[in-house]
This record gives sequence, structure tokens and C-alpha cells, in this order.
Amino acid sequence: MKLQKLAKMLGETEDLLRSKLDAMAAKGLVFDFVRPDNGAIYYFLAPPVVGFFEMSMMSMRTDIDLKEVARALHEYMYESPTFSMGLFGGATNIGRALVHETALPEGDSTDILDYEKAAAIIAEARTGALALCYCRHKAEHLGHGCAHPKTNCMSLGTGADFIVRHGHGRKADKVELLEVLADSRERGLVQAVHAPPSSLHSKLLTAQLSVPVKSKLTLAALIAGGTLVMLV
Repeated sequence: MKLQKLAKMLGETEDLLRSKLDAMAAKGLVFDFVRPDNGAIYYFLAPPVVGFFEMSMMSMRTDIDLKEVARALHEYMYESPTFSMGLFGGATNIGRALVHETALPEGDSTDILDYEKAAAIIAEARTGALALCYCRHKAEHLGHGCAHPKTNCMSLGTGADFIVRHGHGRKADKVELLEVLADSRERGLVQAVHAPPSSLHSKLLTAQLSVPVKSKLTLAALIAGGTLVMLV
């Protein structure tokens, strides 16, 4: 929703409301996107996954007890089925796993988003960013971290703008992003594609890249070996 419309609905001045929303965005509780053609700012509530769960662990924060947050997130996701059933039990799938071809045994299906397609998406991106891997950061605080790199959650386009603007990660050029993707491939890690709710009122990019991106608000996410890629 546009900042102007929100301010009118809530009876706040735009400047005051923007400061409040920016503070929420810095915590990963809301997302904001700036239209490059007219500068209009849109805000929407961050979903739990992919959303404020990941944002809470994508940077080294001092305002919260990260170990306690990691414990709580693990409990929500794995200790009780209530949250997971509420989140994943609906008719709409919010994600799917995609493995690169060289990681599959002979005879398995290879109808997936392969390394070449993922690399092409990065190569064509306007801008990019890197942040801490939410999953690995959380696992480290729970005492069962892995040996894989942690600073490998990547964002592209408008997603990268948001990540950098609110301190969830840092800007990274295409060379570095492609190196991260190549390293993930060498490690034999899993790739996945995530798409946001249809409330964005825009066509979504499919795993096979068969749907053209026509809206500047189109958003999708690609996981490559733990690498989060937000596309627009």
C-alpha cells in the first residue's frame, strides 16, 4: 500500500508514519519498495516465511538475544506442528526444492532451475546484495552449525535495495554473487524457488523463467545452496 494512503487511513503525517515504518523495516517486520519510475513507496507486512523469521537472523544484531530468538524459531518450526500446519497447510505452496542437475543420480528428473539459469538471472540483475544465511545463523546459535559459508543470502533488484537500505545486508556486485553461486554448486547444495503471495497483483517469475516479468513489483526468491535471491 502507498505511504500516502496509509497515512490518510491512520491519521498520521507522512513523515511521522514513514519514520515508524522504516524502524519496522529495519527489524524485518515490514517490506518497502520504491518504484523507480515515480518514486512512490509501497509498504506491506512481512510474512513469517520468507519474511520476518529470516530477517531476524540475517545480520549480527545487538538489540535482541540472538540465541534465544534462534531457540524460539526452532521451536516454532520443528517442535510443534501447529505453526507449520498453519503456514504450510493451505492450498497455496509457498516454495519448492530445486536441485542442480549435477547433484542428481542418473535417471532422476532434471526438470529444474539449473546453475546456468540461476547464473543468467544474476547476470541480468540491476543490483545485488549479500547477507547472513538465516538458516545457518540460527543453527549456529543452537549449537549445530555447519561448515558452509554463512554470508551467502543474496538479493537482486528491488529486493537488494530493501536489504541494503535497512541494514539487513551489504551491496555486492555481480562478480561476487556469481562466485557465491558457483561455490554453492561446488558444495553440492540444494536450490529452491520461492514466490510471494498473489496479493502483489503481479505475474510471478516461474522456475523455468517462462513467464515474463512485466510488473516492477514482481517479487520472487531463489535459494541456491542456502542463497536467498529476491528477484524483481
